Amino acid sequence: MAWPSTLTTNHLDSDTDSPKLARAEILATAVAVNAIIDSRGAASGVASLDATTRIPAAQLPAVQTTTTTFQPTSERITVKNIVNLYPQTVAALSSVTGSEGDVAFCSNGDAGSPCLAVYDGSNWLVVSLGSTISAT
Repeated sequence: MAWPSTLTTNHLDSDTDSPKLARAEILATAVAVNAIIDSRGAASGVASLDATTRIPAAQLPAVQTTTTTFQPTSERITVKNIVNLYPQTVAALSSVTGSEGDVAFCSNGDAGSPCLAVYDGSNWLVVSLGSTISAT
């Protein structure tokens, strides 16, 4: 749908304007508004809202994942911020064909408790979490 960029108001903005001349502008506005209404929930249109006032998932773009390969000259990558691994369940990780060396956060992988998991080329292995960090 092509959105109207502007609507003409040449014959609508003064009390001395001719109603006869304003009819075409009013009609063009009504056609544009109807096109916007008809575009609700359609591609390149306006997203609708469900009963909970949220945009339905079917109208949201798909999540895109990408793989980025870093090739540092020092064989080391330094991350100066926190890396957040999206929590996965055992069931979710079991359906993933990992690559040897993949690391994931598993929300229930250590007998129901959270853990890190490393893929060894065949299986996801538990890396148990230890004690709470402490400076003393």
